[in-house]
Amino acid sequence: QVNLGNNESWDTHDNNFPLLKDCLFPPTDQGLAALITDLDERGLLDETLIVM
Repeated sequence: QVNLGNNESWDTHDNNFPLLKDCLFPPTDQGLAALITDLDERGLLDETLIVM
């Protein structure tokens, strides 16, 4: 199970789409974008595999 720092769990069984859109995807998007930007700036993006 994956948990976010805001104590949200990816284990969604109720109200799935609003929970994902409003609570889970925004911090994930921000973190992933920062990772990709950092890898690109360091010249490591072409040799890095990101698995989610």
